[in-house]
Amino acid sequence: MKRLMGVVLAASLLFSQQAVVLAEQQKPAENLLPAPQETPTQRPSEIKAAIPNHPRQVLKHQGHFLVMDETGLMPGDSNLGCGLYRDDTRYLSEWDLSLNGETLTLLSANTEEGFAGRFVYGNKGPRQKPLDKLLPEQSIGVERNVVISNAMRERLVLTNYGVETQNLQFDIKYDSDFADMFEVRGQKRTSRGEYAEPLIDSDRNLVVLKYVGLDQVPMKTLISFSGAKPSSLTPHGAQFKLTMAPRSTVEIEAVVATKIGNEPDVPLWDAKEWSFAAQKSTVEAQYKQWRNAGASIETDNLDFNRLCERNFKDLFILRQPTPHGECLSAGIPWFTVAFGRDQAIAAHETLPLLPDMTREILSVLASYQGTRSDDVTEERPGRILHELRLGEMARCKEIPFRPYYGTVDATPLWLSMLGQYVQWSGDYEFARKLWPNVERALAYLDSETADYPYLVYGKKKGALSNQGWKDSVDSVLYSNGELARPPIALSEVQGYLYEAWHRTADLAKHLGYAQVSDRLNAKAEALQKRFQKDFWMPEAHFMAEALDGNGKQCDVVSSNPGHTMSSGINTEAQNLQLSDKIFHADMNSGWGVRTLSSAERAYNPLSYHDGSIWPHDNAIIIEGLCKVGRKREAGIISGGIFKAALSQPDYRLPELFCGFSRQYSDKPIWYPVSCSPQAWAAGSMFLMLESLLGLRADAPNNTLYVSNPTLPDYLNMVTIRHLRVGTDSVDLKFYRQGDATRCDVLGKAGKLQVVFK
Repeated sequence: MKRLMGVVLAASLLFSQQAVVLAEQQKPAENLLPAPQETPTQRPSEIKAAIPNHPRQVLKHQGHFLVMDETGLMPGDSNLGCGLYRDDTRYLSEWDLSLNGETLTLLSANTEEGFAGRFVYGNKGPRQKPLDKLLPEQSIGVERNVVISNAMRERLVLTNYGVETQNLQFDIKYDSDFADMFEVRGQKRTSRGEYAEPLIDSDRNLVVLKYVGLDQVPMKTLISFSGAKPSSLTPHGAQFKLTMAPRSTVEIEAVVATKIGNEPDVPLWDAKEWSFAAQKSTVEAQYKQWRNAGASIETDNLDFNRLCERNFKDLFILRQPTPHGECLSAGIPWFTVAFGRDQAIAAHETLPLLPDMTREILSVLASYQGTRSDDVTEERPGRILHELRLGEMARCKEIPFRPYYGTVDATPLWLSMLGQYVQWSGDYEFARKLWPNVERALAYLDSETADYPYLVYGKKKGALSNQGWKDSVDSVLYSNGELARPPIALSEVQGYLYEAWHRTADLAKHLGYAQVSDRLNAKAEALQKRFQKDFWMPEAHFMAEALDGNGKQCDVVSSNPGHTMSSGINTEAQNLQLSDKIFHADMNSGWGVRTLSSAERAYNPLSYHDGSIWPHDNAIIIEGLCKVGRKREAGIISGGIFKAALSQPDYRLPELFCGFSRQYSDKPIWYPVSCSPQAWAAGSMFLMLESLLGLRADAPNNTLYVSNPTLPDYLNMVTIRHLRVGTDSVDLKFYRQGDATRCDVLGKAGKLQVVFK
């Protein structure tokens, strides 16, 4: 279920002719005047449903994200879902630039920083004659820099590269429809809130657009310009009359801020610290501080280094505030909100490198743990949420995602993640603090498995027909192509449950709950025995994707059982046969492992889950291959994912791509509605590398194990610095020596033992 969330470009502009200075302070609210009658407020009669598949530029930081078209702008008449978004609300639906009434031509775009972008434009030529009396084409350059901080801030620099003085009209058009994300995605509402009359500052440098939702919560968009004032300022645009001599420049700076309810105003121009330059420096410093708190990776492959930096920046910008703390949003633009499963998997992928982020994720998910039973939201006491929406439609209960709890795997994944976090951090005090949440999660799992031998979903009809990570309607099926009949027990979910019980048993033992530990180990062992028998398909030498409500196997070869190899639930013989089948050409496309074998009747390389390739899916499979001794195959598969990343212009792995083989196309084929950036895609290469290097922490015993490290073919040297285990840290260097991979300890802080296996 994908949600299109757009993000817009909130501009910041500073006007200067040769050298005009940043100017005036924001005026107090009492000086705001209603917009004059000659510029009546116009609001769209309906919200245009966004086309999900289109080239886009995105920027994000904290609660704001911007979705632009490929030129970096947001035309008002487009249906691309462009806008500046915050908490599922589009606060800016239009931000467009023109010069002398003509749109600009994009010459260059760079959004690699993730939270800031730079765009360069030229003017278009005249449409009328005589040409010598009009503005020559490409004689005016427009450099536009944007940063997302506590608002959207933008600086534009116009330069006259011509030989004549030019009288120019530069226009910035803007608007806000305050659309809910679900409206942008196409959901119709029977009624909406009310738009208030726009207000304009008495000195004509500030516009306030306001909307009051059906829940009576007011929302505002504040648009302000600094420097010389616009010659005209209306509720829908600012106009600048400019006279520019040859080689002269003009700077314009602007800010677009958002406000909901009674929260404090965002400073606009109160001090130099709120200028574009100062705010960009602030966000850059925040990123540097965040990165320095985690481990670093450097290799001999410059492309891989660039990919790692891209992934770190994506994880940084995907952090998202919630009323209960900072989470990691799933992906832009569809899922820029908290998800339970996505966060748990992304935390698993990045734990050794970013342990503080894992701790935050565990805390936020615990704070939203279910406390009551609700059939609409599928909340149950102890259940970990699936999805949290904070927009108007969620607040008005028009949608169930407020939050929504319909996921079969988030609860065992959260338990398993807590156990892994303690193994790396040794933070038993944190675990003890969360123990009441652990007990409630265990009680929920007990209740769900009381009447069924497995953890299942579909006992009752919910908002999502499938509640595993493959949540499309046609993702769980039989070999004849028919859809599985609920309730459904997914193979990978039983692996998650097995691992959760075992890890929590170990945690309980250390916290002094011996009886709980024994009970959980016994439950895990009983589950393991049933699973190895009921899910195994002897003729296919593979695990069934799932069992249906009658215990019948969903007898397709899919990627789901690949997740079970790392959990320990299978026999050794089963793992080896799974490995062989996964590496076969019908599953391994060369770009990565497909979600469904190309030999299956339902295989479709263009589908969402029936033949596509997901980086995070491959990362978990590679983790399993490494654990069962198939590191050569793991390295080859990871090489396909790495080459897929190199095919992207920004080295950014998308959420998924189509399942065609490398013989079919010289680069992966884009999936139409893929999120990019996306959290568990950004973390996938990290898990692949950690697995190949054989890193395993035992912080309670002050030990780091390095087991059979194996560098993939595309790397000859890897250095990891400031790898934290408990309160200590270590620097490691892995390098190739003949056919073997060696590891040297470059330095340690503390008494950590490094044990090589």
